[in-house]
Amino acid sequence: MDYAINTEDPLLVKNELLSLWNRCLGSKFPLDIRLLVQQISLDRDLHVFFTARDEASGMLIGAVLAKRATRPNLNGEIPARSYISCILVAPEFQHKGIGKNLLKTAESWCRHQHAATIALGSDYFHLFPGPPYDTSAKSDDAIAFFEASGYTKGTIEEDVIANVQSLDIPLPPASRTTKAPGFHIACSTPELRPRIFDFFIRAFPGRWNNEIHEAFAAGMRDEDLVLVIRDSNQSVAGFARIYDEESPILGPGLYWRALLGPNPGALGPIGIDAAYRGLGLGMDLLRAALSELKARGIRNTVIDWTDLGAFYAKLGFAPWKRYVMMQKKIE
Repeated sequence: MDYAINTEDPLLVKNELLSLWNRCLGSKFPLDIRLLVQQISLDRDLHVFFTARDEASGMLIGAVLAKRATRPNLNGEIPARSYISCILVAPEFQHKGIGKNLLKTAESWCRHQHAATIALGSDYFHLFPGPPYDTSAKSDDAIAFFEASGYTKGTIEEDVIANVQSLDIPLPPASRTTKAPGFHIACSTPELRPRIFDFFIRAFPGRWNNEIHEAFAAGMRDEDLVLVIRDSNQSVAGFARIYDEESPILGPGLYWRALLGPNPGALGPIGIDAAYRGLGLGMDLLRAALSELKARGIRNTVIDWTDLGAFYAKLGFAPWKRYVMMQKKIE
């Protein structure tokens, strides 16, 4: 068959791209137009979208989204890292070399951007932390495809899920107390914002610091950020981001909300300043954040991209979806 690979603006072909995605992955990862537009339009990394179109019909039969990191690391340098955010080939056109050619085209672009490594997923405004990983033959084929192209497997990450209405957690304001004296839990306010930024620079100066600044710039609600606050000086000691369907930004735990039933929610990331760990604040914060969701009437809630399943299992969370981290070094 004859097909052509070109670059296109994904927002201009979003309806075709959405259809292609759902034909390929929609049964397990149903994408909708709101999420697609959000992920493309909010990301600031350099990116390119290559498409494969059937020359006879012009139909979109394949696509790959590649990115090059542009945000500085902790040393103020731009890491030599790129990403394959997603790669798709229509089911009836698979096993014809189209995916291999799309991947090679994307990798060539990454080389020209002076990248030293390519990660599969895990990009800012990612759709997957890494390739989906389960016991199906389709998953095995995908992993084998990337391994044959030189990508190596790393850790296994997972999304975990629970119905928060069934969890034994107190509702606010009782949930806002902590076992450790000298702290309390509250949602963000505009007045707390300078302290929030100080906290992230001090405690999580990398990706989470970048993400919180970008989230506020994109319109994140204060009620979607739950904080541990020191009583003595009102400084921030911990945070958790939460989401419902009315949140201006859909968090990763809500990406596949079409599978979650009515009133779905999400939580993550969550973190405590290293100076205050070991006091039980992490569990107190987790319970308080979940209680905020419970008070909103949220039911099935997903905590995404974690290797701490045993920690979340203490409150009743169970594994939902799994991913394998994969990357490749390039010349």
